[in-house]
Amino acid sequence: MSSFLYRMMVTLAAFLSVSLAHAQDLPQAQLSALQSLESGNKQISQSVAGDLYRSGQEAYKSGKYDVSFRIFKVFSEFDAPISALATTSLARHYWNGYGVAQDRSRAVELYRQAAAKGEDTAMFLLGFAYQEGEGVNQSFGSARDWYVKCANAQGGQMTNCQRGAATMLEKLTASDPQAYQKAFAYYVQCSEAGEKICQRKRAYFMANGRGTNQDEAGAIEWYQKAADQNEPQALNNLGNAYYHGRGVEKDFGRAVELWKRAHELGEPSATNVLRQLGMVE
Repeated sequence: MSSFLYRMMVTLAAFLSVSLAHAQDLPQAQLSALQSLESGNKQISQSVAGDLYRSGQEAYKSGKYDVSFRIFKVFSEFDAPISALATTSLARHYWNGYGVAQDRSRAVELYRQAAAKGEDTAMFLLGFAYQEGEGVNQSFGSARDWYVKCANAQGGQMTNCQRGAATMLEKLTASDPQAYQKAFAYYVQCSEAGEKICQRKRAYFMANGRGTNQDEAGAIEWYQKAADQNEPQALNNLGNAYYHGRGVEKDFGRAVELWKRAHELGEPSATNVLRQLGMVE
C-alpha cells in the first residue's frame, strides 16, 4: 500500500470516528430519527423532526459540521417548506467546505433549488456568487437580477439585497442609462431601514447629484446617520464636508475629530489626511 493511500485511509477513518462521536451527542430519539431518514424512511413525528432540525442548527453553530451536514441533507430532500431552508444550509456546507469537500458549483446548484422555492437567503447568496464569480461565471447583471428578486421577496435579507441590487446597478451604467436612478431608489429603501452603508451611499449620491438632484445639505443628514453607527467612510466623508464647507459651515476642528474617528476604524483616506497634517505617523 502506498504511503499516500495509507494517509488517505487514516484521514478518512479519523473523520468517520469524529462524525460518529458527534452524532452520538444527539438524544437517542433524534439519532434514531436521523438514521431512519438517511435510510429513506420519512415517517417520523413532527416533534422529533423539529427537534432534530434545531439540533442541526446548533451543531452548525458549534462547528460540528459533520452532524449538521447529515441533518440538513435529509431535510433538504423533504417535500415540505422546511426543505428550502435546509437546502440553503446544505449549500453553505458545500460553499465553505464544512463537513464535505468544498464545491462551490454544487453550492450554487443547491442555492438555485432553494431560491426556486422562494427562499430569500438563497437568492441573496446566488447574487453574491454571481457578483464574485464563485461557483459560476461572474455576471453583474445576473447578480443584480437575484438581488432584485430577493429584495422583492421582502424577507429577512431584504435590506442586504436592496444594497446588493444598488451596488450592481452602479456597475451597469454603461448598459442601463437609468442605473443610477434605480440604484439611488434602492439606497433610499435600505437607508430608511437603518442600514449604515446604504445611508452613506444615499448621502454620496445626494452630495454629488448622482441619480437624484444634488443636495449637499441633505447629504449631511445621511452621512451623520451612518457616522452615528461608526461607518468609517461616512465619518471620513463627513469630515471632508466640514473641512470644505459643503452642505455645512466650515469647521476644521470638527473635520479633524471626524477624521480621527475614521482613522481609528481603519479608514485609509482619513489616515492619509491626518498624516499630511502631521497628526499621525
